[in-house]
Amino acid sequence: MIVDWIKRKNAAIKQAKKLKRQALTQEQEKAIDEFNSTYFADVKFPIVILSEDDYTAVSGLAEYYFDSDIQRYIGPSSELLDSVDSKYNVKPDFETGRWVPNEKTGTMNCEELKRRLAPLLYMPKHKKEIGAKKNIREVIDLLFET
Repeated sequence: MIVDWIKRKNAAIKQAKKLKRQALTQEQEKAIDEFNSTYFADVKFPIVILSEDDYTAVSGLAEYYFDSDIQRYIGPSSELLDSVDSKYNVKPDFETGRWVPNEKTGTMNCEELKRRLAPLLYMPKHKKEIGAKKNIREVIDLLFET
């Protein structure tokens, strides 16, 4: 009798944890969807965020939304470059506490991206590999490997 009661209690605890996890996942998905529709509707991931002295490659919106380290390295002089050559400046969003794209400032070609990345890369091997790439998407994909 006691064993049955313990089994039912454990099953109820597991079910409650499962429901809580599902609710949290749905809440996170809803927050990301709202963030996407509000700020990132025109931005195509993966992206590169270029600063004066550093760069950050981001694979998807969920990574951008939840990774606090990414937000720490972005500043008012940073530029966001998406995988289809569009360049955006950024502004702080005080509601979410994150940097978001402000407006499209033009496009960046692959050669300009390579020129801006060259001083930020540490190893000559990486500079050589990036120099061989033909489009921005290939360069961004390579940044994830380095």
